[in-house]
Amino acid sequence: MFEIELKAHVDNPEDCKKSLSGFGSEGEAFSKEDSYWVVSNGNISGLRVRREKTGEKELVKVSWKKKEKQNELEINEENEFELGAGSAKACGQENFEKFLELLGLEKKLSKQKNGWSWQYNGITAELCEVSGKKNLGWFLELEIMAAENSAQTIAGARKKLLMMLEKSGIGKDKIESRYYADMLDN
Repeated sequence: MFEIELKAHVDNPEDCKKSLSGFGSEGEAFSKEDSYWVVSNGNISGLRVRREKTGEKELVKVSWKKKEKQNELEINEENEFELGAGSAKACGQENFEKFLELLGLEKKLSKQKNGWSWQYNGITAELCEVSGKKNLGWFLELEIMAAENSAQTIAGARKKLLMMLEKSGIGKDKIESRYYADMLDN
């Protein structure tokens, strides 16, 4: 699967939340804690271990992506599996992270995202506050999952994402093309 994503800075998260709640599915609160693991002296596009909590459900996902940028869009081939649910120890997160260390990987960067998620017209919208070494502020992330990354698929997704951005009350001038990892690592 390919993740086609656009993100934008949000100056007034309450207004954006009201807008999204007006036309999207019922907003669901979430919390995501990401740790990025890389080969020593490697780049940041390594392996991600994510602890995710939505409502009462808590689980850990492991993912890696082949990342590509096209203007303001991220087009990522995403590969993901779940470790399990529950506490870090119960789901195997602690043992998995020890295994990564034994393989020679190191935890390079951590990031937290807290906010709300909606579904609308095949788009996942997440309004979230992002932090790590520093607080990056509020963002609206819009994502479409596609079976392919052809030019036609990307063009259609871009059009839908930009329309959703406008419908959410966020201008194109607020689009952020950098990866969070790059913003946190500076």
